[in-house]
Amino acid sequence: ALSLLWAATDPVWTAVALILLTSFIAGLRPAEIYRVRIGHLVFPRSRFGPRAMTIVITKPKTRKTGASTQHVRVDEMSLIPILQAFYAQTRADIPWWPWSAKALRTRFKQLMSHIGLPDTLQLASLRAGGMTWLFISTLQPDLVFWKGRWMAQKSMDHYIQEANASLF
Repeated sequence: ALSLLWAATDPVWTAVALILLTSFIAGLRPAEIYRVRIGHLVFPRSRFGPRAMTIVITKPKTRKTGASTQHVRVDEMSLIPILQAFYAQTRADIPWWPWSAKALRTRFKQLMSHIGLPDTLQLASLRAGGMTWLFISTLQPDLVFWKGRWMAQKSMDHYIQEANASLF
């Protein structure tokens, strides 16, 4: 919400807000954010087909032990039309985040500082937080395992336990 408020004076903050929220919901790794092109955002095509949005992940971290191209699913119905409208006129080959990785990290740190959160939080915290939120809200470890794209159940268990314990 703060990003959108700041977008009134700097439109880049709109992109920041959309990328951070989508990364949280989809469980994206920071490196994946920078590889996504607008054409990798696959929006629902009809009211009668799949209602979710898909983001194609090229060269994922787990490509040597898993699929060489993966996808994440965005099921947040209120977010999808906003993303679709924001990127509607953008060419498919344009990066989702067309500025430097440092620029996104800097803006993330500015947000965290402004709302009083520790500067130890990194962009990777979005994945941990998003998957922990999904687990707490659904109590469906199989769904979390699938959305998190882990190759081993043990990795997910450790990840969710660590992130969940930090809440207390």
